[in-house]
Formats: sequence, C-alpha cells, structure tokens
Amino acid sequence: MSFVIKRRLDLSDVGEGWDGCYVEYNPIRSRDNEQLLEIQKHRAAILKNDMEAVKAARVKTVDIIKENLLGGKGFDGEKQIDITKDNLEDLSDDILTELFQLITGQIDAKKKKPSQT
Repeated sequence: MSFVIKRRLDLSDVGEGWDGCYVEYNPIRSRDNEQLLEIQKHRAAILKNDMEAVKAARVKTVDIIKENLLGGKGFDGEKQIDITKDNLEDLSDDILTELFQLITGQIDAKKKKPSQT
C-alpha cells in the first residue's frame, strides 16, 4: 500500500500569464530516502567541479521529481497546458529546485521556509 499526500506548489507568481498555474506533488516517502543518499554521495565531487557528478545528481534529482509529480498547469505563452512528466524539464530551474526541496522536505510545505529536520 502506498499513501498519497497531495500537495500543491502555486506558480501564480512565476510571471505574467501564470495566474492559476500550479504543480501537484507527493512528498517523498521515508522508504525512498535512499534515493537522496545517491545525490549526497556526489556532493564532494560536485564541490570539486566534477561535471560528471553534476550531471548524475541532476538526472537523479529530475527522476525524484518525476516519480512524485501528480500533475499541474503551466503557461506556454498563449494558454495553460498540463504539466506532465514529459514536459517537466521545460520548467525553469528555480521552479524545479523549489519543487525538489518541497518533495524532499528541505522546505516546510506549510511555512515555505527551511525545514527544522
């Protein structure tokens, strides 16, 4: 059995035309924390500007976001469109970074500030 805790990241303040846009996600499950350890093991190499480690960490980060994406709406310049696993990487890095931090509990979803844990 797997629990779903549907949370929403409001994208209304992203820019013009994004009013009413959002991303829905499920926070990472405790049993999936092993995936975070994979990213952490690349950290020392990343600090030494190892580009292969940067690429590997980015791929794993996007995989975690995709696994926990429930849906959403974005703006394509003309109309709102569905946010899916296929077009997720077309979002800006600042959105993906915040989404990853919310999914992994680095940001408290209720308070929008760094988590105490």
